[in-house]
Amino acid sequence: MNGQGIIIGYFFGPRYLDVPRQWGPSTSQDAILVDRFGDMGLRKGQWELVGRVSPWNREEWPVPSFGRIEPLTEPPRAWKITYGETLDQNSATMERISLDEARTLPKDGLIGPRGIEKALSRIIPPDQMASVPGPPRLPQVERVANVYSRTHPRPASEVGNVKRGEQGHEQVDGRSEAQAVIVHLQGNDIEAAALSELEALEDLLEHEISRQGVGEYDGNEIGQGEAWLFMYGPDADRLFSAIEPILRRSPLASRALVKLRYGGPGERDRKIPF
Repeated sequence: MNGQGIIIGYFFGPRYLDVPRQWGPSTSQDAILVDRFGDMGLRKGQWELVGRVSPWNREEWPVPSFGRIEPLTEPPRAWKITYGETLDQNSATMERISLDEARTLPKDGLIGPRGIEKALSRIIPPDQMASVPGPPRLPQVERVANVYSRTHPRPASEVGNVKRGEQGHEQVDGRSEAQAVIVHLQGNDIEAAALSELEALEDLLEHEISRQGVGEYDGNEIGQGEAWLFMYGPDADRLFSAIEPILRRSPLASRALVKLRYGGPGERDRKIPF
């Protein structure tokens, strides 16, 4: 925690029906998700503190380097992002790396507590529930070196039917072949203070897409003060028509660039600047 609302978190499985009161031994290598996120869930009491790691050794819980793949560049560019003690953009250094190397790193970004919860829900399905008490072991899921999900895609051989989608955004169950709407929120510094606004925008988009039955909201990528929102469906034009009024009303989207993609990655697309 940097004292300004930004935290690096290591997250572990499995799911529990009730909050566990016992915590088995874990190391940073056991984490199923590593992410940089805002502290609103802790400050507002939405996340309960259940214990402390004692004794604490900072060297055993390092701030890792993160990988970033720019979703809309042609050809795609990848970076290794290393944060300083303040964990914010001003402390970050960037090093150009290959796409393959970026996909082995936890994905760079800054998300809110609901984004963390959604990412963990994707990693650990509801049927993988553990009883309380018990050590935090992940049933029926093989741990691998790069098992970070709000991250770059893992090989399909490791995690079921996972496919590489738009410049590294994870696609599952054929969504990489669907039509897509990708919204690039630029010109706004999306750091911890703006996460609540971004989550509110995502809720509106997800609700309207579901209400009109035009596709699915699939999440975001956030890094270096910008954000990309990913939506998929059978008809990119209908999908954009459903969400355009919401985007037009949002201050975060005042300088957005929207990409409509008519097929899988590399297929025909159309860009709409706001």
